[in-house]
Amino acid sequence: KRAIGIPLGLFFFILYYVVYTIGKTLAEDTSLPVGLSMWIPNILFLFLTIGAIYRVANEKPLFSDSLNDKIIRLRQMWEDRRNKKREV
Repeated sequence: KRAIGIPLGLFFFILYYVVYTIGKTLAEDTSLPVGLSMWIPNILFLFLTIGAIYRVANEKPLFSDSLNDKIIRLRQMWEDRRNKKREV
């Protein structure tokens, strides 16, 4: 089993940046209050963090089994494709 920490951290960084950019655009282009639109990514990640802490505290997997299976299949497909390119 391979570590998923670095790709997961990178995914959350990119997700935060995208949500932050959307909030910044909303603040500049709409009548949405600046304070609210700039706090949107922090509020979203607050709920994600609370959910993650709750699942870990109750010894549940961070992701559901079906999502975990899909991630494993995607990783296997990626590795198979990468191995085929190395053989050629």
